[in-house]
Amino acid sequence: MEEIRSNQGRIANVNRRQLERRRKKQLQRRKKVLVISAAGILTVATLFGIHKFNKNDFERVMPEGYMQIYTTEQVERNDTLTSIAEEYYDDDIYDSYYEDINDYVEEIADINNISNPNRIDPYTTVIIPALTEENNIYMEQIEAIDTQIDQLPKWVDYEVQAGDTILGLSYLGAGNTDEAYSIQYSIMDRNDLDNSTIVIGQHIQIVNPEIGALKKERELLREKLHESLKVSTEKSL
Repeated sequence: MEEIRSNQGRIANVNRRQLERRRKKQLQRRKKVLVISAAGILTVATLFGIHKFNKNDFERVMPEGYMQIYTTEQVERNDTLTSIAEEYYDDDIYDSYYEDINDYVEEIADINNISNPNRIDPYTTVIIPALTEENNIYMEQIEAIDTQIDQLPKWVDYEVQAGDTILGLSYLGAGNTDEAYSIQYSIMDRNDLDNSTIVIGQHIQIVNPEIGALKKERELLREKLHESLKVSTEKSL
């Protein structure tokens, strides 16, 4: 579980950087000063340690109107990186950026430090690079929610009601169960509580429930985004 949360955190940061790059790119287009250089691409590739050019110098070209983001996929029994890659690899889109699906599989292996793409441990999580349209509606909605969360106060005053518990109040500010367990200790620290005991009428500060509601909404959108990155069943038939 720690590994999954760690991967999700890494991906959220990378995707946020991708969104920031997109906003800058759009601004540059408006000013008509967009300049793309091979040297710049190589620099970014070196910094992130993710992109790799093939030995035969295949030139990757991002399809117009698309961008690359990162998601995760849980490995099931009998999965291989090839079988996972096939869920994302849309020939019409990916063939201009990757030489072929083997090139794509090799990049996934490099990102996850997997030496044998045909032998991966089940029930682990792998990071998947995926191409998506720049105006992907789910990404735009996630970005809007992130903005709302950043603008809200993290802590709010609260009067303890009958039946309240620290863990129960933690769920109000959490996006998922695992986060709630972490938040309960933050609430205790915030209010200088030696234990989790609280009484009716006590005034404490809790993580803003509005943030928790937005985080839950964001998790649902992330699930929809994840599915939108895959090759549709109709197209694969």
